[in-house]
Amino acid sequence: MAPNPARSPRPTRRVAGAALAAAIAVALPLAAPAPALAFDAASARGVDVSKWQHPSPGSIDWAKVAADGRSFAIIKATDGNSGASPHFASDSAKAHAAGLVIGAYHMGRPGKPARAQADEFVAALAEQPAGAATLPPVLDLEYTDGRSPAQIAAWAREFLDRVAERTGRTPMIYTFRWFWDVEMAGTEAFRDHPLWLAAYQRTAPTALPGGWERITVWQTSGSGRVDGVVTPVDLNTFNGDEAALRAWARGEIAAPAPRTDAPITDADAEPAPDAAGDAPGTRTPAPAPGAVDGADPVPAGLLEAIAEAIAAGELDPAEIADAVRRAADGGLTEDQAAFLIAVLELLAGSSGADADAADADADAAAPDSTRAIPLARTAPAPADLEALAGTLREMAAAADDTAVTLSDLIAALLRATR
Repeated sequence: MAPNPARSPRPTRRVAGAALAAAIAVALPLAAPAPALAFDAASARGVDVSKWQHPSPGSIDWAKVAADGRSFAIIKATDGNSGASPHFASDSAKAHAAGLVIGAYHMGRPGKPARAQADEFVAALAEQPAGAATLPPVLDLEYTDGRSPAQIAAWAREFLDRVAERTGRTPMIYTFRWFWDVEMAGTEAFRDHPLWLAAYQRTAPTALPGGWERITVWQTSGSGRVDGVVTPVDLNTFNGDEAALRAWARGEIAAPAPRTDAPITDADAEPAPDAAGDAPGTRTPAPAPGAVDGADPVPAGLLEAIAEAIAAGELDPAEIADAVRRAADGGLTEDQAAFLIAVLELLAGSSGADADAADADADAAAPDSTRAIPLARTAPAPADLEALAGTLREMAAAADDTAVTLSDLIAALLRATR
């Protein structure tokens, strides 16, 4: 993604591991936590998957996923750049056979025609098994391809209307707060669509973008561990129990009703970022003194340093691990530090014996309450890394006007792995 010409991104310079360490070690300022607005222990829980959960054949055992308390799976179907996912039909069939409600998402690329992407997505939906309980189709909106907010909004409207016309369902939108506030200029033109929000924090966010009054699906973690999936996986919580989820999938209700009677709290929330990925309610460590949550702001220097390291190709896994672990004493919790290590190592594209050795090192260094996250065996495409670096520079340039939270940073980093 090319930086928005309306902004003036700060100049790029090469950053060694020591400089990255120094930037990450900046203490993050604390923000008063907002009260949770919905979700409770009865909320249906699920995962979303793509090629990153398929490092080898048979990487997902959907029966085990279901047995681990997951009620739904949202599966990548198409991408505006790379086309149809080779895993979509198989994952959809196997997840349905395991008893899960299934969904599908399209990775939107506003630099290419909306109608053609919508038609390819709808064609892929035909591969969902007959009789399956299916969620509304999803537009994953987190790339700009250098377009202005008005241009992206027009593109999204064309895509969503085309999908609605051809499927008879109102599509859901996946995004994260910073992207919507800045790259979409906070438009409220899509508030009639269900919202799937990435927000890696311990309580449900209350400051929602785009005029939305509630979240339908809350992506609580990008590093979860679920039985049956060999890699880290995104974790999601539905704004309703399983009965409401299935009623919505069957079209018996237009949208889940808001639930505010039993808000989720630190005592029953999944830790987010979820380095250990334990089942909900089984692991709820108290934050360390002075630790931050996903809702707290990130200094611009950290954003710049990571952007420059990605652009320079200097994401050495060992240096990353050392840098972020040292940052744990400067304002990051152990979970947050472990998560940033995992994401940045994934972007570094460790493979083979090097990855195995790094995994062993991480296991040895991790506290007893956590376990290491396996590294990716395949690096993201160079174009996605270039777009990621551009986004982080834009975040840094706009940080004075629009606060960037740790959750925003995590969502941006994970974008290259979806």
